[in-house]
Amino acid sequence: MRTAFDELKAGTRLPSPKGVALQLMDLTRRDDVTLGQIAKVVQSDPALSGRLLKLANAAQEGGRRPVVQIPEAVQRLGMNSVRQVALGFSLLSDYRTGACESFDYPRYWSRSLATAIAATSVSAHVGVASSDECFTLGLLAGIGSLALATVYPADYASLLDCKTNSDEQAMRRAEKERFAIDHVELTTLLMEQWGIPQSLILSVSYHLNPARSDEAENQRSAQIGRSLDLAAHIASICVAADAERPGLLAELYRLGANAGIDEETLSPLLSSVVDQWLDWGQMLGVSTRAVPSLDQLRTERAQVAASLDGKAQRSEDSVLRVLAVDDNKTMLQLVTAILEDLGHKVRTASNGQEALDIAMEDLPQLLIADWEMPGLNGIELCKSIRSTDAGRYVYIIVLTGRNDDALLEQAFSAGADDYITKPLNPRELTARIRACQRFIQLQAHLRRDTEEIRRLAAELSKANRRLQGAALTDSLTGLPNRRYALDRCEQELATARRSGQPLALMMVDVDHFKLINDKHGHDVGDAALSHLAMIFRRSLRTEDQACRLGGEEFLIIARQTDASKSLIVADRLRRTISLEPLEIKGQRIKITVSIGCASVNEKLNSVPDILKAADEALYRAKRLGRNRVEMGADLQS
Repeated sequence: MRTAFDELKAGTRLPSPKGVALQLMDLTRRDDVTLGQIAKVVQSDPALSGRLLKLANAAQEGGRRPVVQIPEAVQRLGMNSVRQVALGFSLLSDYRTGACESFDYPRYWSRSLATAIAATSVSAHVGVASSDECFTLGLLAGIGSLALATVYPADYASLLDCKTNSDEQAMRRAEKERFAIDHVELTTLLMEQWGIPQSLILSVSYHLNPARSDEAENQRSAQIGRSLDLAAHIASICVAADAERPGLLAELYRLGANAGIDEETLSPLLSSVVDQWLDWGQMLGVSTRAVPSLDQLRTERAQVAASLDGKAQRSEDSVLRVLAVDDNKTMLQLVTAILEDLGHKVRTASNGQEALDIAMEDLPQLLIADWEMPGLNGIELCKSIRSTDAGRYVYIIVLTGRNDDALLEQAFSAGADDYITKPLNPRELTARIRACQRFIQLQAHLRRDTEEIRRLAAELSKANRRLQGAALTDSLTGLPNRRYALDRCEQELATARRSGQPLALMMVDVDHFKLINDKHGHDVGDAALSHLAMIFRRSLRTEDQACRLGGEEFLIIARQTDASKSLIVADRLRRTISLEPLEIKGQRIKITVSIGCASVNEKLNSVPDILKAADEALYRAKRLGRNRVEMGADLQS
């Protein structure tokens, strides 16, 4: 994959940023670049300036004053976001058309713009990524297809024209075979080349991979990927033909649930996306058109269902795959003619062994077999098919010239579902086949219901896992909460007792946290707590666990750590925190913590006792001047 990409880069036709976007990408790679320099470059392009102002105002929280100056927009969005957004707009401007005749450039950009806007709206509800990041991801998520159409216009047109490649997976296999790289791989490599953060590239890979696992190592990337799934489907609704839209609602609800957005929220979200899509489309010169509201689409869907009254489904179910077998050619032709007149798909065989070979290759829904045939007769054929797992669902009708009760009992014992006596009466065969259709339809409905129950059970299981995780997780920092911490302490203490290994607990409290809230605001206070959580994750050992107990207080569970080692670990963590100030709103806010340690020993042998000792040590550290570590004394018996 990498070799193929290097060969593509050696050419000059890969989509790439130009003009101001290229200047911004070069400029943001410098360590000494300032926001003022970025703003100056942006201001040299009036069109880009207007788009960034619009995006900055779209991304801002309610109640904040509108952004009217480019420097402020750059500051609000951030240098990396400005670079990424400029990249997307540059590609949109420079690659509106191309030489690939079968690639629908207007639809591609219309859908990409709708995905970008929908991703922005979804992110506002889900809150896993910034709006501008999601805008860029939505705009660029399909860039690999555009790149292949740009570099190989004739070859890619032939792939697009091939009906067998209409399936996504088939298309990727064909691309891989033809170009040694597919559009998904090319998308991620282009994003990497353009400096998109790796975590966001992982989100796009997750979104573009239909064979992905339900679980992902990077939960944030997976959540962004699910948000992109929903955004892309909303975009599909925007660009779909009017008659196609009602049929897209079921998938919309499913993807909304996966992204954590309920059905009631989807209605205003879709309306907002359409309004913004029309607005952005007019500004960017991208084709758009009005889309009915979700309520209107629901109504249309109900009307279509009522008018069809299940006709389409019944018509599909009524066409049976039939295997007819008889050594009498005339009888076989008669059976075949009756079946084909009824609209069924018929394959024929002249003996039992040939019929068995065909059935094992393509199992029919209905088998009509003559009883008396040379070699493998009808009864033996029936037994052979019934001996397979799939053969249990084949409806079998036996043709016989003898109306003998004992023989008929033998036929039913072998697995036959029905019989018809010769000479054959076309009306009787038609009636028997209709009975067979009802039976097969009931089987199909049962299988669909079973699959639906399994699907719902799987979704319920996933939802329960998510709820269980949420119940044990602090929503602000993403760390385990107090409930988890206390349960984990009991588990680790039991493990320590069994193994004879040491165990230490550390109580961490932010110094003068109230002053941070009072001076800078509660949003900065929240940012400070999240900043500490980030330092904990990065600095602690893999086997250690940091938890938020509440407020500005944290607990660290240190496995296989005795009293002396806990002091070393705690002091190293204290120094790290004091040397890494929080940078927010153009300010550097120094944060310090006080830490109290306690370890398991003969006197401290229960979780409440150890926590109490650590808590007392913490308050001693506070009294002695803060920004220090103290060791808890043994509790008195």
